[in-house]
Amino acid sequence: TDTPSAGLTHAGGVVVRDQQGDGLTLLVRGTRTPHAWVIPKGHIEPGEAPAETAQREVKEETGVDSTVGGYLGDFTFARASGEWVRVGWYLLRFNRTVAADEHRESRWCTFPEARALVRFDNMRDILEAAEQQAARSQ
Repeated sequence: TDTPSAGLTHAGGVVVRDQQGDGLTLLVRGTRTPHAWVIPKGHIEPGEAPAETAQREVKEETGVDSTVGGYLGDFTFARASGEWVRVGWYLLRFNRTVAADEHRESRWCTFPEARALVRFDNMRDILEAAEQQAARSQ
C-alpha cells in the first residue's frame, strides 16, 4: 500500500544511505529493557503528518536529517502495559548528520545485518520492504 491507513498512533523511518554501492540502514537502541536494536519511531503529535513524525523521530533519536522516499506499510502491536500501538513506516533517504536531541546508541548496518539484529518479525518485514523499495527507486 502506498498511503498510510487511518488510526496510526506512531510513525517510524527506515533510513537508507548508499555507501560504496551498499545500501545501509540505521538502527537505534530501544528505550525499554532489554534495549534491543529497533527502527527509530515515535508518537505522532497533534497536527503532525505521520511522515513528518518519522523524520522528526529519526532526527531526535539519531541526529540524521532525511527526506521521505515512500510509505512502507504499518503494523499494530500491544505494549506490556496493554496500550495498542499502530505504527506507520516510511522509507527515508539520508541527507546529512545533525545534532541529536537524545543520547541513544545508533548504528549503520547492511539490511541483512539489520534483519539479524532486530528482535521482531514485523520489523524484519518492514526492513525487507524498505530494501526492495530503495533498490527500485535508485
